[in-house]
Amino acid sequence: MEVPFVISVIVPIYNAQKYLEECLESIANQTYKDIEVIMVNDGSTDDSELICRKYEQKYNNFLLINKENGGQMSAWIQGVRQSHGEYLAFVDSDDYIEPTMYEKMMECEKSTEADLVMCNFFDLDKKKATPRNSKLKLYYGKDEIDEIHHMVFPTLTGFISMSRWDKLFKREIFLKNMNKYCIYMARTFEDRFIVSTYFFSCRSFAYIPTPLYYWRKQKVSSSRKARTDLCDIIEILYNTQKQMLQDRKIYDKYKEELEVGKIDLIRSVVERNLCAKIPYEDKLKIANRLLTEENRSIVLRHKSACVGKFGKYIYFTYKVNSKLIMIGAAILASKLRKNSNDDAFD
Repeated sequence: MEVPFVISVIVPIYNAQKYLEECLESIANQTYKDIEVIMVNDGSTDDSELICRKYEQKYNNFLLINKENGGQMSAWIQGVRQSHGEYLAFVDSDDYIEPTMYEKMMECEKSTEADLVMCNFFDLDKKKATPRNSKLKLYYGKDEIDEIHHMVFPTLTGFISMSRWDKLFKREIFLKNMNKYCIYMARTFEDRFIVSTYFFSCRSFAYIPTPLYYWRKQKVSSSRKARTDLCDIIEILYNTQKQMLQDRKIYDKYKEELEVGKIDLIRSVVERNLCAKIPYEDKLKIANRLLTEENRSIVLRHKSACVGKFGKYIYFTYKVNSKLIMIGAAILASKLRKNSNDDAFD
């Protein structure tokens, strides 16, 4: 494609034939037309490539890239490297967007000149689409951006999304952070490597409270599966974020938030692995990896952040420093959650 575009929309794809046409159609029907759509097929074994070929033939601004399977992060990174737009946007292949999404995001960008624009989104399940609630202001300038920076790591606040797909990025800023902090090709928590580091490059931030993106909440995705390598991933993510703060010489200022964010990562490992049906030997290894002195020190320093059933569980586990208690309590919590059809940690 020789024609330059304002927005490059990256769509990482893996075995997405069930929802892919709905996704691509929603992008093709955008009222804002100055976009290129880069479909990155990450080694799909279903009919995803055939669907993409159809759109590539129908629209001159759609491009298909085929690659060997390497995970979603490797797919969107390759898409970014072959993009041309001044701005970057992302759509996951099992989601879809409002027809006016990029028109409204560009209007917001032009009026505010923000380094990052984020919109609200819908949680989409089989029954209904529910918009997220947020207490964010519409704009944060250089005198207020620190409020946003303090929300980045403790994701339990829920105000700042760590996803790529509800945002409009400036390509130049994105590339600088991607090239430096996205070296490790994570297969989960991958968005947090780029989004958290990008936020700390922002001098301004704009928020659109209108939901413009439909996130398929009940999808079977890598973000819900048990993974025995999660302990490695959260350590790499934590150390990457720590290094990013040190590079900017602001580590001491945001150390507390970073550590609370680490507790949230520990929660994810417990829920996805220790509560899952995986061999008990694997659970012992995972619990042993979680119960490091560094993690214990972090949890015990932040007792006030350990609230609710999960908080009390995780704080007690680290206080007694027992992997058997960590596993047993997680299994019990999992059974309670299953019986009550609710999150036993909430």
